[in-house]
Amino acid sequence: SADLFEVLRLGETWRELSRGAFDGRMGTLLRLWASEAGPGPRAIEQALTALRGARLTLEPTTRRVELSPAVGCSLDAIAKGYIVDAALAAARRAVPTLDGIAVNIGGDIRCWGSSPAGGGWRIDLPDPAIPAENAPRIDAVALNNAAMATSGRGPRDRRGDGYRSTTISPFSGYPVHRVIAASVIASHAADADALATACLLLHPDASIALVNAI
Repeated sequence: SADLFEVLRLGETWRELSRGAFDGRMGTLLRLWASEAGPGPRAIEQALTALRGARLTLEPTTRRVELSPAVGCSLDAIAKGYIVDAALAAARRAVPTLDGIAVNIGGDIRCWGSSPAGGGWRIDLPDPAIPAENAPRIDAVALNNAAMATSGRGPRDRRGDGYRSTTISPFSGYPVHRVIAASVIASHAADADALATACLLLHPDASIALVNAI
């Protein structure tokens, strides 16, 4: 479909822009980590080797996609943002008289137009050190015709008595641990979604350098 092709194209674009920090080809590695125990070092290294040699070719005219056998696509980290963008566009088409709208799907948010209170749409940032629903806020931003996405530790990351990130590094093959949360504001939710994932993987200095470079 046109939507699936566009999500794949966006995924490959952000893979290149982030120099691999965002990678939509992580399906095989993510499946390895789906078990409670996680994979062994040999399985991780084999998956990483296959990932580095993988090929994905997109033909825009025919929307043909060619995948090498090693590619396992996992597009969650950009598809949700794409859906937020599409939902906002659909709402504006359906109700042209809207003064403003905010769409929030699982923390991926895009706002357009006037907010009910004025001064922008206020978005709270919960404390990432408390990975629970309705954690206390540590900051807030006001969005005006913009999108925001947050990647990081959450309730689903709980494993036994501790936490293990559900975001796997395409560089090491292991769950990220150095940064526990990253929030990004961009013009579109799909871009904020991909960038937040990349910034979760990178050292904060490298994240700022990436954002400044684009």
